Parts: sequence; C-alpha cells; structure tokens
Amino acid sequence: MRIRLEPNRAQESYLLGCAGASRKAYNFAVEQFAANHKVWSAERDAGVPAEKCTRPLSDRRLQDAWHAQKDDIAPWHGEYPSKIYLYALRRARAAHAEWMAGRAGFPRFKSKHRQLPAFTVCETISLEAGALRLPRMERLGLGLVKISAPDTHQATLRRSVRRSRARIVSVTVRRDSCGTWWASLSIERTVTSTPQLLAPNGVVGIDVGVKTLVVAAGSDAVPILEASGAKALREAEHRLRVAQRRVSRKDRSYAKAIGAPHPRRSPSAKREQARRRVARLHRQVRDQRHTVLHQTTRQLADLGAVLVIEDLNVRGMKARGGARKSGLNRHLHDASFGELRRQLTYKLPADRLIVADRFFPSSKRCRLCGVDNQRLTLTDRTWTCTCCGTSHDRDANAAANLATWGEAAVTADVLLCIAGHVPDADADAQAGDRHEGGPTAGRTLHSQPTRHARGGDKQTRRVTRRGPASADLAATGTR
Repeated sequence: MRIRLEPNRAQESYLLGCAGASRKAYNFAVEQFAANHKVWSAERDAGVPAEKCTRPLSDRRLQDAWHAQKDDIAPWHGEYPSKIYLYALRRARAAHAEWMAGRAGFPRFKSKHRQLPAFTVCETISLEAGALRLPRMERLGLGLVKISAPDTHQATLRRSVRRSRARIVSVTVRRDSCGTWWASLSIERTVTSTPQLLAPNGVVGIDVGVKTLVVAAGSDAVPILEASGAKALREAEHRLRVAQRRVSRKDRSYAKAIGAPHPRRSPSAKREQARRRVARLHRQVRDQRHTVLHQTTRQLADLGAVLVIEDLNVRGMKARGGARKSGLNRHLHDASFGELRRQLTYKLPADRLIVADRFFPSSKRCRLCGVDNQRLTLTDRTWTCTCCGTSHDRDANAAANLATWGEAAVTADVLLCIAGHVPDADADAQAGDRHEGGPTAGRTLHSQPTRHARGGDKQTRRVTRRGPASADLAATGTR
C-alpha cells in the first residue's frame, strides 16, 4: 500500500535525517565490500588458491563491522531507529550479490545530490485514522505524520490489524523529485479462504502496439476490446520543452555570472522552483500512463478468458536506429509494453496467462491459410493475403493468430486443471506451429525453456560481468 504524506517542517527535517542515516550505513557497506574485493584481488594475484582466498562479506560480518565502528564514523547514530541501518546494510548486501551474479555493476556510493532521500523501518509502526505513526517521532514531540488522502482501503487495513488478520511488516518512506513524501507499507495478511476460479471463457489473443495500445480478439478476429494509449508524453512535450528551457537558462546565467566556460548548476531558489516544475510535469505524465495501464489490464482480467500475449523484446525494440526510427523509441517508452505485461502477470492466475513464442509471426501470418507475408512493414495497417485474397486488419489478425496459438496450447487437461481437477501427467500441449518442423516442434508446453530478454535460453546464455576486475572474475569464475 502506497500512501502520500504531508509532514510539517519539523517532521520533514527528521525524515531527511533518517534518510541521511540510511545513506551513511549504505556507503559504509559499499566501502567494506570494496576493501574486501581489494584484499581478494591481492591474494589472487599472489597465487593463493581460490578455496583459501578471502570470502565475500556475509550479512553477519557486515553488521558486526558496523556495530564495531559506528561510534567513530557516526556518533549521532542513536538519534535514529536502529532498524534504519540494518535495512541499509541489507540493501547494500543485495546490490553486491547482484554484482556477484553478473546482473548489475558494482555498488556505487550514494549522495544526497544524486539519490532521492529514502529509508526503511520496521518497528512501532501503526496506521491511524488520517495519520501514520513512525518510530521515535512521538517521543521527540513530533507527533504523527498526516496522510494526504485517507480512503476506505486504509480503514480496511486498520480493521484487519485490530482483528489480528494482518500486520505491517515494514514501511519505506521516500521523497520524490517533486518534494512529495510517500510511504510504502509492506503488509502481511492472513488468508482464510481461497477464491474458486471459474472455467475460462475461451482464449483471447492480446496484440499490443503504439497506435492502439491493446487489441483483444478471439480466433475469429472479431475485436473484443480495443484500448488506446495515454499519449500523455506527446501532449506534454511542449510544456516540458518550455519548462526545461527555463532550467537551462538559469544555469547559463549562473555560469556567465561566475565566469565559467560551461553551464553550471545554479544554487538559486528560482532554479529549484523551475526544476520542480519539470518534475511535476513528468509525474503528471507518469500518473496518466499508469492510470490507463491499470484500467486496461483490469478490463482484460475481467474478460474471464485465457489471455495470450507476445514475448516482445522491448529492449531490442528501443535500440537506436537513426533517422529511420525518428520518434519511434519515444512512443515505445510512452506505451510501456513491459509494464503492461507485468500488471497482467500479477492480476491473472498463472494458468490464465500464456506467453507466445517470441519468433511467432502473429502480424505477418494469415489467420485463414497460414501463409506469411514477408513484405509487411510497420506502416501497413491493413494488408491482403496473396494466397487466399483475404483482407486483414493488422492488429485484429495478430490477435486472432495469438488466440489460435493459445488454443493449441490450452489442452483439455489444462482446462481441467483450471477448473480444479488433477491434470494428466502425459499431457502434451504443442503450441505455436501449424506444421511439423517448426521452431517449437518436439517441445511440450511445460518443457519449453524460458528465453532471456537478450535472446537465447537462460540456461545457456553467457553472462557478462561488470565492475572491478570484471574480466578476471569471468575468467576465474570464483568471485
């Protein structure tokens, strides 16, 4: 649950202090990891066997190092809740684990000028009527933090907590770029009953695009649902351009006043006001986009059918392409295909959402005769099949092909499983190919390997590490 807060000046000063304490502990952990890696590199260069080299810091060793040095590096640590430092150390440990796994770069130091203030606590938290109680604030005479817009969901949560049906595990407090404070509550609920799912109402293919965000249709190509994108960024482009020019103008004026050859960031209050105006416009665009996405995914989930979506390589679609892709990448970002799929993933049961093969030609294939149109381009909204002469709408035909793909995947055993019966262990659901020898021939629905976003299978994809001594780490494979 995400709640907007309205702290007063004294409360905001304390929240900023908590964020600074969290940042201090995080930077301490990053420094410890860097020193540990330096020692390991020296031992490796000296020829020490891999099994005898220094091991990475564990959570316990990291906490022990913090408790041993906190009085020297942070003598004010007692002014803030102790759990703030614990969660900061855990975040740093998680970031280091991501680097060790090759999924991210080496953790960087946090700065109050680069990162937004944020911290996490987990003790003496309660949600009151129109206010949020945070640790130590009442003891310091700061009182409760006011909630901007109380609603019925908060009242339901308070009632569940009073009846011991839910508890607030932790809360993350964060200030966005507009200066607004938010509290994200992590809640643990006790579920007493599981809702019974009805049998699915057919199979529906979902085709996504830039011009029309979603086109849902069955195998007969009759559109069931059409939803247009928010286009919020396109509508706010002029206002954003004007607001960003005001910020740039103040930086150039400041650089001219101090004699700098290049624009410098002005420390004036007027510049901060102009920057927040840009941030508010971006937040408005983001809120409009999220509203359209949530409404669309809710309508799709209410269809009560098995939905078939495409496994789009969104990162590859947004790659640079020069003049031939002028403006397309901006519209792809505005459409948010990845967020649409993420929302469908958690709003639908696992058996109600099927991801089609990435290389399945849903747009180019005729839904009637199965012949592919290799000359189809992005500008062709309608096309005529050269084999059977049928005229197709691009989006409706793609949705129909996806529905046909899904019908082949959803066998009788899968439908029985959704209805609550035990499936047959020998069920073989071949999907995605109209002929033998296709890209998924010989595979079952449950035996297909998961493809990575950059191509290839997860089991065989080569991971490229980034960070200090990345080439040496990839060669040794021990660190």
